[in-house]
Amino acid sequence: MKNILRVTLFAVGVLWAFGATGNAQVSQQYAANVPFDFSVGNKLMKAGDYRILPAAGVSNQRMLILTNRNTGKAVVAGQATLGSSLSDEGGKLVFGKYGDQWVLQAINTSLFELKLRGKRSNDTKVAEAVKAAETRTVAIKN
Repeated sequence: MKNILRVTLFAVGVLWAFGATGNAQVSQQYAANVPFDFSVGNKLMKAGDYRILPAAGVSNQRMLILTNRNTGKAVVAGQATLGSSLSDEGGKLVFGKYGDQWVLQAINTSLFELKLRGKRSNDTKVAEAVKAAETRTVAIKN
């Protein structure tokens, strides 16, 4: 009877340890202060403090969500493959300037990378041919 109890407790401990490791990736989030208004796809986001985190899921393919901490407004930036790195390193947001508007082009962290298309337009061929006049990088903190 004692052996069954020991084996059961050991199995529960092992499952709990693996569950905590897998959950750490899901709960890892990042913060960035973006000092200018910008767009993600066709959504305009105001300057402010942002939280960046992968949505919950069962696979390593996750939607990345940007949430303005001041207003609570959130937008799905895109889908990325989560890596296995649990590094404390931050990352960066890369923006391109099109006319007078900043557009999010990439999110790079130790856990994931997401590259977004440039400025959206009704004519996608024209939009893809246009290069950003200027780029700007904002640091992401873990």
